Amino acid sequence: MDQHHKDLGITIEDHLMPRMRDITIDTFLSVRHKMNPNKRKDVFELFGFDFLLDEDFRIWLIECNTNPYLGTPCKYMESMLPQMMTDMFKIVLDPTYGPRNVPDADRPNGFNLLYRESEPQINVRRPFNFDLCYPFPELKPFIGKKSNVKDSPIAKIPNKIK
Repeated sequence: MDQHHKDLGITIEDHLMPRMRDITIDTFLSVRHKMNPNKRKDVFELFGFDFLLDEDFRIWLIECNTNPYLGTPCKYMESMLPQMMTDMFKIVLDPTYGPRNVPDADRPNGFNLLYRESEPQINVRRPFNFDLCYPFPELKPFIGKKSNVKDSPIAKIPNKIK
């Protein structure tokens, strides 16, 4: 995205990841009372979220997997997957069992805490009154009576987005 749409000024971290975080939080909150129903201590699960990006740069959740594919079909995944698993184990196992070997202890963790109900509470979800569907107001469809072509939202779209 950053490579193919530089002219639009769209970045994954600034324009797409916030919506993906919102959807991830909403997904977990929708089933939080069904997760770990026996209230077992020191359990964890890795989830895989599949998102779709449409022509208006809107993010859609396709599915959430409780058994995500952990293969390495490309060079990016070959480097990302081992780091992700190492980071996950540092978060969930090291506090309980203590690390035996930490080969890359200085590398920052790639995870971000998005939500926590216990103290101190954390919730990075944006407000619900924020227009979340269209990351670019210029691409939001115009609904209603068009009074003048030059005043329509389509006419106001910068040339770099058209």
